[in-house]
Formats: sequence, C-alpha cells, structure tokens
Amino acid sequence: MLIFLIVKDIARWFFWFPFRWILGVLPFPLAYTFGSWLGYGFYFVARNRRKKTELELRTLTFAKSLDKRTIRSIVRQAMVNLVLNHIDILLYQKLAKIPVERYTEIQGLTELQTALNANTGVILAHPHFGNAQMLMAALGYRNYKINQIGRALPEFQQDVLDADDPLELPPLTPMLKQILELIHQLELSLPAKFIYIHKTLLPAFRCLKRNEVLAIAIDGLGGENRVVADIEGRQLSLSSGPVAIALRSGAPILPTFILRSTQKERHKIIIEPPIALQRTGDETMDLTINTKKIADRIGFYLVNEPSQIVRLFGNEPPYFIKQ
Repeated sequence: MLIFLIVKDIARWFFWFPFRWILGVLPFPLAYTFGSWLGYGFYFVARNRRKKTELELRTLTFAKSLDKRTIRSIVRQAMVNLVLNHIDILLYQKLAKIPVERYTEIQGLTELQTALNANTGVILAHPHFGNAQMLMAALGYRNYKINQIGRALPEFQQDVLDADDPLELPPLTPMLKQILELIHQLELSLPAKFIYIHKTLLPAFRCLKRNEVLAIAIDGLGGENRVVADIEGRQLSLSSGPVAIALRSGAPILPTFILRSTQKERHKIIIEPPIALQRTGDETMDLTINTKKIADRIGFYLVNEPSQIVRLFGNEPPYFIKQ
C-alpha cells in the first residue's frame, strides 16, 4: 500500500508541476490534443476505475438498453473528459490571455440578461457536468459579475482526513495536500468571487442585491439541507440551498449546464429559462418540489450527455447514493 501511494504521488507530482510548465508553452489546441492522448492512456491503464465506471453506468435505467460497445464508448469519453478537466485547471492562468470566445460559447445568454434586467440578481444552479468551473471563465471574461459558492480548502482537506472508506476520498498525503493548495490557487485566478459555505451566506444575498450572478453547484457535497431525487433509477442527493436562497431573495433560478465540445478545448454553456418556483406555504415542501424541478433537468442531460458527468462514474465519493 505504501509503495502504491509513493508511485501515485510521483505521478501526481509530474502532472501538476513539470507537466504544467510544458502545457503552458504549447499552443492552446495542441495542449488539449496532448491531454486527450493522456485521457485515452488513463482509460486503458486505470482498470479498476474503468470497471467501477461501467458498473455504475449500467445501474441507470436508460443504460440498460445500451450495447457493450456504446457503454465502453461512454466510459472512455468520460475518463478522457476527467483528464481534460485537469488540463483546464493547469491552464486557468493562461485563459486571461486568450479571447474567451475561443474556448467557450454560451447558449441562453438572452435568458441571463432578461433575468438581470429585473434587477433582483440571478442564481445559476448547475451540476458538475463537463468542467463546471468554466462557467466562471465564460461569464467573468465577458464582464459579468459572477460569484461562486464553494467550500474553502481547509474544509475540503478535513473531509479527506475524515474519510475512512477506501471508496470515498483518497488519503491526504503531503504531496496531495500540496496539489490541493496549487489547485486552489489556480481556481482563485478565475474571474469570480468565491463565497465559502462554512461562513455566513450574507455575501450571497448581498451580491444578488447588487444584481450580480450567483452560481451554485446543486449536486455539490456542501450544505446540510438536502433533497433526494430519483433520477434514472438511482437516487441523487441535491442541495436545497439554491431554492432556499431564491425563495428568500426573490431572485430567479436558471438551470445551467456546462458541456465539453467535441473540439476538446471548447466548452458550451447552456443557460435555461428560469424554473417556475412553487410556493405552497410549507417551507419543506417548497424546497423539495422546486429542487426536484432542477433534478428533472439533470436527468435530461444525464440521458443525452452521459459522458459529461465525470463525477458520476467510478468517482470518489460516488455521485449517486450507494445502493
């Protein structure tokens, strides 16, 4: 076990440090071509991950009718996309020097602008599809004021330390800790303000009062109040936070999805029309009903873009509630 961790840390060190500098000097498209090759290598080498991914995919209702070749294709692309997400992170600091239109396109920008015209701020509730952090680059570099709710690094590291199940989070070795700190610094280079959930959420309400954009990962691990939704024969635990903030602030919620294009360095951001918030007078029921409306949209993209949910398959911790 110790030797395995040492070898894994060496591989991590090479990817996040020397390889980062190599990528930085490559032309942008070539960096992603190289990343795709690494992704295919990851698919063939990471046998256990590949098996876990296939098993997880086969539990979903829509996948039961898929043949082996299609299953393998989805799994392979999901694992390639996972590696490409890491390539994105390594290049975050380079994005500021490249026109944002080269690597992102936005569908539904009029929906966002219409919502902002109401002067109540906007909540973008997004799952972890594609590289969800590219939402910050896509909007921030287009001069939208965007705020992202997330967890602070020390809190995440504590989660790693508290995980006893080997199928949950990996052991926090000194090298992994150093890498997490590097990733955190690279994320801070994105054009957005971070609001950390272990502190007060007053900044979230204040940014909405300033008519800014508040992005929340609805399938993130943070938040105590959860809603369990049935999606394709499995149960997904979602945060009711976006709905709770919307009901209190009056800001609309727009389901948002980030998908990686077949042109690997490009990302498509889909901003959907706002959900019609239902108010019954029962707070618990309101949170459940409205959160499940967003869950329905997640289900739609899960069926149509399964390889985009890189957190779904063979992940630590698992995406769906364990059966």
